[in-house]
Amino acid sequence: ENYLPHLVQEKRENDFIRLFQGALNVFEYGTQFTKLSKFAHELVVTEQRRVRWFIQGLNIGFQVALVAAQINIFTEALEKTQQVENVRAQVKAFQT
Repeated sequence: ENYLPHLVQEKRENDFIRLFQGALNVFEYGTQFTKLSKFAHELVVTEQRRVRWFIQGLNIGFQVALVAAQINIFTEALEKTQQVENVRAQVKAFQT
């Protein structure tokens, strides 16, 4: 709060709200999510809310892959998503 003007902090919070994975790989999305979530404390006040925001920002294919998983910790969500991404890359490499 002492180093960034209020308008910059507000912009970062808005950037967090609008953050979606899109063309980013899981690592890049996770990095952006972590960086911007620091400006949205109220939205990720609990670990469960942090996990929910993270998963909701993922591309739909990853959301579908994680729907049955019981994930309560952010690092676990990130790790499982990276595992899904790795398996998909292996399947794609195998098919070609």
